[in-house]
Amino acid sequence: ADGAEAADGERGLLEVRIMLDAELGLEISVFVQEGAPLRAVKEELCRQDPTCCTRLEDIVLALAGPVRSGVEALADSEAVSARLTSLQLLDVSQSSPPAPAPTPAPAPVPAPAPVPAPAP
Repeated sequence: ADGAEAADGERGLLEVRIMLDAELGLEISVFVQEGAPLRAVKEELCRQDPTCCTRLEDIVLALAGPVRSGVEALADSEAVSARLTSLQLLDVSQSSPPAPAPTPAPAPVPAPAPVPAPAP
């Protein structure tokens, strides 16, 4: 196999860089298929954790940018694209949850029919 074949096999992979700690300059890169859900990035971060202690629910990702409060967390279902190749790991206290999907209002429950009183 030559280098050209290896490059063909890697088409569709995106390198996603995740800033773990901006103050210390700690960053990690993972490779995932373009279009995969962001959950795939979290799964790869868990696989690369040498302590095996990281859980999916412990990872909150957002678009990379200045550290500030109220940064909106990205949804696990969001598709990985070129827009999502530079992310930051958030402290749960820094993030606001992703906007929930609208849920339909529950159907009204009809009132029970009155029970007639027995005849005397």
